[in-house]
Amino acid sequence: MSRNFSNEQFSISLEEQPGCNVISVVKVSAPLVKKLQDQAIKKIKKEVSLPGFRKGKAPSATILSRYPSQVSRELNQLLVKEAYQALSSVGDRPPLSPKAIKSTSIVKVDINEGGQIDFTYEAFPVIPHIPWDKLPDIEEPQEKEITEEEIQAGLTNISYFFATKTPVTRPSQEGDFISLSLHVTKQGEDTSRPIFENRYFKLCKEDMSDAFRERFLGIVAGDRVTETIASKEIQSFLNGDLLIFTINAVIEVVTPELDDEKARQLQAESLDDLTKKLRIQLENQAKDKRNQQLFANAENALATIIDFDLPSSMLAERIEMFSREKLLNTRLVQYCSDEELETKKADLLKEAEAEAIKTLKLFFLTNKIFSDEKLVISREELQHMMDICSRERFGMQPPKNISNEILQELVIAARDRLTYHKALEKVLSKAKEYVATT
Repeated sequence: MSRNFSNEQFSISLEEQPGCNVISVVKVSAPLVKKLQDQAIKKIKKEVSLPGFRKGKAPSATILSRYPSQVSRELNQLLVKEAYQALSSVGDRPPLSPKAIKSTSIVKVDINEGGQIDFTYEAFPVIPHIPWDKLPDIEEPQEKEITEEEIQAGLTNISYFFATKTPVTRPSQEGDFISLSLHVTKQGEDTSRPIFENRYFKLCKEDMSDAFRERFLGIVAGDRVTETIASKEIQSFLNGDLLIFTINAVIEVVTPELDDEKARQLQAESLDDLTKKLRIQLENQAKDKRNQQLFANAENALATIIDFDLPSSMLAERIEMFSREKLLNTRLVQYCSDEELETKKADLLKEAEAEAIKTLKLFFLTNKIFSDEKLVISREELQHMMDICSRERFGMQPPKNISNEILQELVIAARDRLTYHKALEKVLSKAKEYVATT
């Protein structure tokens, strides 16, 4: 069933389709078509030169008769632009973005009868009122005590600052570090494409999967390890079917015992003081992890209280992205074989689809909460988050001259993060309110 909207210049008919798709018919009044034609003629006047007339001063009738195709093309562009803007200003189902337009059809352009432009596009989802009373209890993670084992592990990591690192020619063994480069190619081709270069890995059970560790135990610097990829999905993701691991170096690492002298080199008064500072750092990390889990619980709660139609192409893109990440992670990071990947693939793809639906729902829900609850972002908050986004993108020393385009990207990324964070804080606040009243 279609819905109609109109004003003096436009008459719009909207027909809803599944997946937030909309079929629209935009009729444009004859006076507006005539106005747009005059604008088109005026532009063409400035672009052409006619004998006997100064540039831009030729009569409109002459321009129209001499350059009908140019005028028509310019008029069509202006008409499509006006009709697109009317979808937002007159209709109530605007497109997600200009890229969300799937088809544009110029049905009629007449200065006496008006014009008609038909669009098919994806619109923003219609999200009903959020039923806060249905929000499930949000479990607060328990505070975690730092164990002595964690303290010792932290001190061991600190000791690597003073470690002796010696490249060796012997075969690699447990506890060594190896420098790897990974390239991908197609069998029979001479050229390859790097996936990563000179990345360091520690050969130990804590840091890598058993299969990956075993593959690189007993190798020496200069060795090359090749592996054929049989999975069609992984081949398409990597644009190749042959992995080439190059062992750049095998490094023996010897860590000394920490003492007061070494602690002072790390700006601590003594080893005991260093241990106390480490405990504080681990406690802060535990608090951050607890907050992350609390927000994850809030995400799960929010995603379950309401359902609505999601834009089909956005959902398809997210499913593809999550599927790619999960399959590549399983094959290259967890280092499962092609056979193991096939046995896990169905479950991985289900997980990817569920995560895609959840994250897309949360994207629209958090934006709605931010708007409905009239939340705000201060200038200081935005600048702080932009600094974080900049460090993540460029490292600790960002370039001095950042283009306006990149600056705008940082602003958008920072605003999106803060919008999401503040909306989830509001979810947690609402949950506490309802717990207090029940």
